[in-house]
Amino acid sequence: DGTQLAFSTLEKSVRVLNWIALPGHSLGFPGHSLGHLQRTGGLVDHGGAVFSCAWRPDGKHLASASRDKKVRVWELSRSHRDGYNWCAHASHSLEGHDNTVYCCAWSPDGTQLAS
Repeated sequence: DGTQLAFSTLEKSVRVLNWIALPGHSLGFPGHSLGHLQRTGGLVDHGGAVFSCAWRPDGKHLASASRDKKVRVWELSRSHRDGYNWCAHASHSLEGHDNTVYCCAWSPDGTQLAS
């Protein structure tokens, strides 16, 4: 929904930040407003640096590519506590790469994942 930013780290994790819009601070464009980023917990399950991550078009799955020769697919859902924090677990681990995986990308319809 455009309110999350995910980025990979060299610390074996992916970080997800939430965009918290300030009420009444519209920038005059639909969906654009002043606000701040709120850090959520990291997605940590790789055995090496994470070089890339990509949101699936459904916004509920995130893929990450790593030095550990794996691509992980994370299933994310909003926390029932406050609606801002994420709950996540690695739903799939795609193994079998011969070397470090530097990049991953979803097809536009979200049915295929390239690495």
